[in-house]
Amino acid sequence: MKKSLLAILSLVSLTSCIYDFKADIEEASRYAIVEGDIQVGGITTVSYTWAGSTNVQVVASVEGEDGTVVTGEKDSGICTVDTRALDPAVRYRLRVQDLENDAVYVSSWEDVQPAPVLDSLGYTIHDNVMDLKATFHSDTGMPYYCLAYREQWEYRSYATTYLQFVEPLKPSPTGGRELFPDPLSGLGYEYGRIFYMDDLIPYHTCWAYPGRGRTEVVTAGAMATNKMENYTFKTIENEDLRTSVKYRVMVVVRMLSQNTYDYWKSMDDVSSQTGDLFSPVPSLRRGNIVNEAQPDALVLGYIGASRVASSELWISAQDVDFYRQPASIQKMLEDDALGKREPFGVAMEDMYRQYKRGYRPWLMVTPSSGATIPETYYVWIKERCLDCRIEGGTTTKPDGWE
Repeated sequence: MKKSLLAILSLVSLTSCIYDFKADIEEASRYAIVEGDIQVGGITTVSYTWAGSTNVQVVASVEGEDGTVVTGEKDSGICTVDTRALDPAVRYRLRVQDLENDAVYVSSWEDVQPAPVLDSLGYTIHDNVMDLKATFHSDTGMPYYCLAYREQWEYRSYATTYLQFVEPLKPSPTGGRELFPDPLSGLGYEYGRIFYMDDLIPYHTCWAYPGRGRTEVVTAGAMATNKMENYTFKTIENEDLRTSVKYRVMVVVRMLSQNTYDYWKSMDDVSSQTGDLFSPVPSLRRGNIVNEAQPDALVLGYIGASRVASSELWISAQDVDFYRQPASIQKMLEDDALGKREPFGVAMEDMYRQYKRGYRPWLMVTPSSGATIPETYYVWIKERCLDCRIEGGTTTKPDGWE
């Protein structure tokens, strides 16, 4: 099967083909960029940028040749329009009003592309990587597709602890009991305090769900069946936290018209052109959007209309033995923890300094019988090993999480 990856795109939503344009274009800040395919039977998301900013107040509407008008909410840069009830037999166009710059942009009338068939989602594992694959086809329409996906995953901190350090002059936490300093030691609170909490320090389970996904434009070429068989759209390494607990990927596939395909191919040519120092800079191909008041003004983007096929894939570490904790983290936990190689652990007068350096108490160790050191001493590790949020996630579970 012939297949060609034409472009790597950025998503504002799962249903929009939004191009990561990287060409060095003079006066690029004067261009308006309007993107967001009309999704008949779903929610249409529109992205609008002017002068490099996404904070411009805009209102987006989808108009049908039968007189239908559906308007979204006013928003900054990104708008959503409820197009679930639209008739796929009607042609549509997008209208975007820039309220701050008093400009109106409209796209050309577009036929609604039929929905493809998303046959399956799956994965294969080889050489310490996992390839996510999709099989999809179309019985009608052109052999051009836009595949978009968005990810969510649950993960844990690399270590857990019941110990909480409290800085000097800070109030005591709720719950738990004070371990350091020992009341009989005669020490004050100038070195801070350590509490043994009733529950694990809470930042050990997180979820990551980036707001932006990824999009790829692919073609089945001249194949009579217009089918993409086991197309690899994502590769995950075995040290990636995505598969450490549970992973979810949501995939949407839609058909592209010939004009839409040609537009994205030309944009890819501009972005990836190579040549010698004297090669001419290729000219930008106009999309199907115009400024009503200034038709000659350059507007980037292409608005299509389509129905989509969607599905999702769940991968659980309980079912798939794939994830491996990075060796650097394991070494940090086993060998590089502060105080682990010291007979007295982290010195009392050094605790606050280590806390300011980003270390946290991890283990409380009781010495062997007959020792003359205090009854307990402490091993400290970097906070990033104990707080899952530092990896960019949140403790808020995403909607629909199993």
